[in-house]
Amino acid sequence: MSDAMESDAVLPKHVRGRRELRVWIARAAVPAGAILLSVVLAACGGASTSPSPTSGRAGLIVGSGDGSFSATCVSFEGAEISGEALLRQSGIAVTADAGNALGTLVCSIAEVGCAFPDEACLCRCRGGGACSYWAYFHWSDEGGWVYAVQGARLRLLHDGDLDAWIWLDRSLPSDEIALPPPDLTFESVCG
Repeated sequence: MSDAMESDAVLPKHVRGRRELRVWIARAAVPAGAILLSVVLAACGGASTSPSPTSGRAGLIVGSGDGSFSATCVSFEGAEISGEALLRQSGIAVTADAGNALGTLVCSIAEVGCAFPDEACLCRCRGGGACSYWAYFHWSDEGGWVYAVQGARLRLLHDGDLDAWIWLDRSLPSDEIALPPPDLTFESVCG
């Protein structure tokens, strides 16, 4: 049996010439492609049963040098928001130095701090001695308030998280840090 006869044997009887063969392949390929696409989408999670959150809320607490605290709840789009974006979207006046080699430095919040760019962002940290600046903290269920080891641009908050910025006034004799009071929780801030 020749090659031509073997290939004719697997084709339907009405497919005899090249033209008929092309039409038959085109008609067979459409349902096969649809089945293949369905299998690929199912394998890739195209039919996910649990959609990712499209928005969230995070609490923000700001502590002034006098020991007072204010709090606000910030709504955001998507599953997460950076600590820097949370602060900027809070509606509180913020001045920052985004060009610093260490990352974005917060110079002032609610007009407390340094008047950047008219003066250095860390204007109260010149020379030796006391250094007053905006310190960044986040709430951890395991450890309470934790001094941030990474900048606010790198921290990603999710729905239900809580951050704090506290003006550390090191010109005062005490080295104690006035942390937010225990009644300032995510539930009390974002209710």
